[in-house]
Amino acid sequence: MARNVPRSAHESAEPSPTGSRKEYVPSPPPVHLTVTPRAKDALIEVLRVRPRGCVLHLTMVTGKNPHPNLTFAPATRGDEVFEQDGLPFVVDRESRPYLADATLDHVVEDGFASFEIEGPNLPQRHGRAAGKG
Repeated sequence: MARNVPRSAHESAEPSPTGSRKEYVPSPPPVHLTVTPRAKDALIEVLRVRPRGCVLHLTMVTGKNPHPNLTFAPATRGDEVFEQDGLPFVVDRESRPYLADATLDHVVEDGFASFEIEGPNLPQRHGRAAGKG
């Protein structure tokens, strides 16, 4: 007898609303995140040279200088991996309220490239949202 087993970390083992046992309903992302086309292209290039299995970890660094942080590392046990624009992300539970409705962009300024994260829930720093990741 076949069991309903998720095909990936972001899919549910529950049958689809149509009742078919062969279809799976993806779990919704834990945060709504917008990835700009520039950021998507740059992230694909970064992931291409990373070891297989790396995902994009978005976290909020708290303390005296709060800011969002973007790192590239393999998912660990217990991480909830979700796809956004075809890219694998992990956002820890503590960071989700800050990163909800955020936008991830790739900016080249004065010859230096960086990823910037802006959003309505990020703490304000020097008159603008904390955002370089």
